[in-house]
Amino acid sequence: MKTIQRYMQVETREAEGGTVTVIASAPTEDRMDDIVEAPWKLDRFKANPVIQWAHRYDIPPVGRATSVTVEDGLLMATIEFDEADTNPLGQTVASQMRRGFLNAVSVGFAPGETIDRRSLPEDDPRHNDRGLVFRGSELLEISVVPIPANPDPRSAAERARELLADPELRAEAKGILLAEPAGEPEAVDPMAGLFAPDPLFSLLGQSD
Repeated sequence: MKTIQRYMQVETREAEGGTVTVIASAPTEDRMDDIVEAPWKLDRFKANPVIQWAHRYDIPPVGRATSVTVEDGLLMATIEFDEADTNPLGQTVASQMRRGFLNAVSVGFAPGETIDRRSLPEDDPRHNDRGLVFRGSELLEISVVPIPANPDPRSAAERARELLADPELRAEAKGILLAEPAGEPEAVDPMAGLFAPDPLFSLLGQSD
């Protein structure tokens, strides 16, 4: 089964009990010129709603989704982080999400209906010379990823609804892909051990 990853730069809002709510996906054009629309198939994810760090499957999850829903076309997830002393990475990610040092998530999904945007009527706002429209996709996983934060301080739902209503602001909600680094850093990175030998493989590529 082919899995696709797409990235969403998000705002977060903290609720009672320390959970964090994020927009995991919105039907806006991403850097690949693709649009991922509702409906979503959520049953498989709900059966094992773990939240990973940067698509790393060889380390324990940093949290779990206590709720995942589709609201006004937006895929929303409420995350409870594992902040036990036995999970220092979960503690770090939770702290950085709440304080705004991390503001992005990535969804991995199996595409359902796939529409070439060139085949859409020219008066359809989704029409484009490039890209695809995915509908009815199956959500497989959600990861917190280290992508630069959005400076707008508004809540996730408020910001996303404004973006969807104003075409001029939609570009601010596009998915962001990490650029491959030019080479190994000279200084020792204390977080380097948290990444696979090629951390961008899952971020930029597709896997079966």
